[in-house]
Amino acid sequence: MNTLLSGATFGAALALSGVYQPHVIISQLTLQDWHMIEAFLTATASSTLLVFATSGFDRLNLKPRNASNLGLLGRYDGNIIGGMLLGTGMALSGACPGTILVQVAVGIPSGFFALGGAALGGIFWTGFLKPSVIACNGAPQAVETLSVHEALRVSRGAVVLSFEVVCTAIVCAVVFLTGGGAERVVHPVVGGFIIGGAQLVSLILRRSLVGVSTCYEEIGDWFWWSIAGDEIGSPRKAALQFATGLVGGAWALSRVFPGLVDSTSVSVPPLCALCGGFLVALGARIAGGCTSGHGISGTSVLSVSSFITVASFLGAGLAAAKVLY
Repeated sequence: MNTLLSGATFGAALALSGVYQPHVIISQLTLQDWHMIEAFLTATASSTLLVFATSGFDRLNLKPRNASNLGLLGRYDGNIIGGMLLGTGMALSGACPGTILVQVAVGIPSGFFALGGAALGGIFWTGFLKPSVIACNGAPQAVETLSVHEALRVSRGAVVLSFEVVCTAIVCAVVFLTGGGAERVVHPVVGGFIIGGAQLVSLILRRSLVGVSTCYEEIGDWFWWSIAGDEIGSPRKAALQFATGLVGGAWALSRVFPGLVDSTSVSVPPLCALCGGFLVALGARIAGGCTSGHGISGTSVLSVSSFITVASFLGAGLAAAKVLY
């Protein structure tokens, strides 16, 4: 129940923030609208403060995220390659692993095609690519964890303070220069704080940080399990429970407070959504996390792998959007 409630809170927060809309994501990648960056950086900064404030609680699972090593180009090659695929998929579909589910919940047509593509991505990852990576290089993400302050050999507090200053400066500059979404029902900065609040709920209820893309891997696990049966053991389902709660929370908000949720967002072409969804899920699993798992949660614990993944998906997303649009 705690997992469902945590997912519902996160889904409602994503819906309130407005970052689930395809045109918001695509407009950010084409640098025409800065809504996504405002909400994303605010959510990340507030989440980082929460993690720092609760770091003394031993029962919380707040360790840095492992590097994703594919054995090809170095320690973080999976983060780079997976991040690039994720960013390209975002440009194609106007969605990321979490916002795909919100799009489905509020009835945006392209979200259903993106979900189909993401499910196929999860099936491809678990059935073909993940076993190949394990066969060649051992279990994915088996590399030692490393945080930014450990890599730089400075105090954690100094890194947190610097990160908060940078995030605040960027958000303030965007708001000042662009108006910052003042015309929206929920201001992007307010939406970011709401997402940060959903992170707090996850910490209280689940003692862990939010992340979505594992649900697509579990879809793949269940698909192959349905074929192989008990030969590979019963798959996990915690991430699917979180995803179910996410859909339910976004759907409930759109029905109870329809004025706060826009379901009329411009939908992307079905083929783009399908292919983009595939790349989004596949890239996120290669990288070991997505825009929430790495982007909000991973950076909150100052994971080197998360900052590399974020830089990779933003860079690839900007480049893909420039070509596509």
